[in-house]
Amino acid sequence: MKEIYFAENLKRFREAKKLTKEELGTRVGVSGAMVGYWESGKNEPRMGKVQVIADILEVGIDELLFSEPPIHNAP
Repeated sequence: MKEIYFAENLKRFREAKKLTKEELGTRVGVSGAMVGYWESGKNEPRMGKVQVIADILEVGIDELLFSEPPIHNAP
């Protein structure tokens, strides 16, 4: 079974698009606080919302859910 990296990828792709949590939330139809919950892993969106998020961020669902985030090495 593949590991899911949704929370990390959501934040990474959102920041790459220079969207705030509030901006993404508005476009998805939820609050910025809900986007924050998703990014913290405290909650997950329904599959229909995942497709909307992927479309907004211009990534595939597989990339959003399963793409392993880059490892940041500490100096």
